[in-house]
Amino acid sequence: MNYWKSLWPSNPPTHVVGKEQIVILRERLLQTLFLSAFALSTLVYGFLLSIVLRNNSSGGIVFLTGIFIILLVLTLIRKLAYIPRAISFIAILFVIGTISMLQFGNSGSGFLLLITFVTVTIILLGPLAGFGSTILSILTAILIPYGIENSQFILSPDVLNPNTGLGWARSGSIFVLAVGIISISISIIIMGLQRSLQQSFDLSKDLQEQRGSLSKAVQDNTINL
Repeated sequence: MNYWKSLWPSNPPTHVVGKEQIVILRERLLQTLFLSAFALSTLVYGFLLSIVLRNNSSGGIVFLTGIFIILLVLTLIRKLAYIPRAISFIAILFVIGTISMLQFGNSGSGFLLLITFVTVTIILLGPLAGFGSTILSILTAILIPYGIENSQFILSPDVLNPNTGLGWARSGSIFVLAVGIISISISIIIMGLQRSLQQSFDLSKDLQEQRGSLSKAVQDNTINL
C-alpha cells in the first residue's frame, strides 16, 4: 500500500488488522484526530509563533515547536503502538488545557479543553481511564483557580496576551477545537457502531438463509428415502 494512503484513517495499520471491531474503530478515530490536529496546528503555528516572538518568550517557542513536532511524528508514524499514541494525544489536550487555565485563569477555554480531554480519554481508552481523567480534570479545575486567587500561580502571557484584541479569537478558536474533537469522536463512534450492527444483521440474515436451505435439503433427502 502507498505510504500516504496508509495514513488515511480507513486504512488501518497491520498491527490492528484482524482484531476486534472496536480496536480498529478506535485506531481510525485516533488517526483522524491526529490528522485534524496536525492540519490545524500547521495553519496556526506561524501566527502563534509570531505572537510569541513579539512577547520574547523562549518558553513559548519551545512549547509550540514541541507540540508541532510531536503531532507531526505521531501522525506520520502510524505503525507505532496504539496505546502510546493515544496517551500522547490525550496528554497534549491536558497540557494545553492546564496551561490555558494558568495563563488566563477562569476564562472558560481551559474548562472546555479539560472536558474534551475527558471525553476523548473515555472514547480512546475506555471507562476506567475515563474515570481517572475525570478525577484529574476536577482536581485541576479546582486547584488552579484556587491557586490563582491565593497568588500561588502567577499568570504569564507566554503564548497569547489576553489584554489584546486577540482574546476573543483565542477563546473562539479553542471552543471550535473542543467542539470539533467531540463531534468527530462521537460521529465516528456512532457510524462505526452502526456499521458493526449492520454487519451483524447481514451475517445473521445469511445464517438464517443457510439454515433454511439446509433444512429444506434435509427434508428433500428424507422424502427421497
